[in-house]
Amino acid sequence: MNILSIITTYSCPFKCPFCYYKDKCSDNAVLDVKILDKFLNKNASKFNKIYISGGEPSLLPQSYIEQVYKTVTNYSNTEIKAFPISNSFILPGVTYNISYDFIARPRVRESWIKLLDFPQPFNVTVTLSPLVFKYYPNKILQTFNMLKNIKQVEFKPYFKHAFSQFEIKSSDYRRFIECVEESKLNLNYQVKFDDIFYGREVNEYTLSPGGKVNAVQFLKDIRVETEISENEIGEIKTNYPDNILIWEI
Repeated sequence: MNILSIITTYSCPFKCPFCYYKDKCSDNAVLDVKILDKFLNKNASKFNKIYISGGEPSLLPQSYIEQVYKTVTNYSNTEIKAFPISNSFILPGVTYNISYDFIARPRVRESWIKLLDFPQPFNVTVTLSPLVFKYYPNKILQTFNMLKNIKQVEFKPYFKHAFSQFEIKSSDYRRFIECVEESKLNLNYQVKFDDIFYGREVNEYTLSPGGKVNAVQFLKDIRVETEISENEIGEIKTNYPDNILIWEI
């Protein structure tokens, strides 16, 4: 499976400690829609999923996000994968994919209030950072059950990178996954885990605000993005660290 994250902008006010783009949060560059259209016209068929992401896309004008969304949907079904800081614009018919990681983020209370009031169906993505592991899985599931418009929670692995290099063992992930799968709670949403937890092949690529194509790679377990040519999409694979691939589950 090939996944493309369209980084509309690196700009974001949260500056979360585990963010891959923490050093670029003040970068105000914005992806040119014409460049995006040209890229997708040639390459959209190479991707199984395309996300509109950031940075924080909701910082950008509504008219721009509508243009980006229309451009992407001309070539592919997509999801908005970002946390909307403002509810000032909502695209009809879109299922938002919102990142929420409990105490792992600054301004977490603000994020939670917006989740409670978010007016459309949305999915939640939780990165299993060391801070999230402090919560018992059933507590996490019960907390999300308070959200009236939640449709799905997806748990994703934490990756070491330039700003955050916590060690997480495969056994830690395994215990967490087993607790969630054994939960008997009556939930109003679906729970899933990222495909790579099950050893499924997932290759990640990004399109930067400058229009550069990058492949997600791991150098000694550290996540990096390596610039590639468009012809190398699908050829250069994402080499995930061994502690992520939990084949036994």
